[in-house]
Amino acid sequence: MQELNFRALESFCTAWLRKAERIDTEPLEGVFDRFFTLWVVFNRLYEEAGRTLAHRGHPIYRSFIKRRGPRVFAPPPDKISATKGITVFVGHHRLRAHIQGDAEAMRGLEYIHDAIRNGMLYLHENHETGEPDTEKDLVLVDKAIGGCVKSTLTLIYQARCNLFHGQKAFTEAQRELLIGMSSILIQVIECSFYAVAERVERA
Repeated sequence: MQELNFRALESFCTAWLRKAERIDTEPLEGVFDRFFTLWVVFNRLYEEAGRTLAHRGHPIYRSFIKRRGPRVFAPPPDKISATKGITVFVGHHRLRAHIQGDAEAMRGLEYIHDAIRNGMLYLHENHETGEPDTEKDLVLVDKAIGGCVKSTLTLIYQARCNLFHGQKAFTEAQRELLIGMSSILIQVIECSFYAVAERVERA
């Protein structure tokens, strides 16, 4: 595993977080831009977490490690690192406390929960019927509101995929969703950065 240049990581994260702070979120495009700017930081942190865990041979990466064979520098699966990986690396209880301790993050989570429960929003699709996979969304959102960090991150990851790949219309109705997800991401980013810094100090 290549050694982490922590100063470069810190500089990268700081620059993108400052960029996110400067974005005007009055227009809808600004809300969209802020979410994806924060995602750049989150992506950098969960990639680091994934590489670290895969290097240690953590069980969640067992099948990936078997498939990659001698390609030791192959990046771990993105979705696993963004949901399970970062949760294991930082610690479920630590992440949950950080999210639940922030009023804006909790409002964001409650909005996602209520919007899915009320049928205003869906994130997953049944690929056989083309219809919303409401059951899958409901299971995840109920776990998320109950404090399951992996479920919370899975919802955000799926929403990000839908927005990025154009599977959901970019409309004013998405504003509260994007604001809510951004609030949660800020807390996850902060907690994850501290976890990486602590690992560097222990090394």
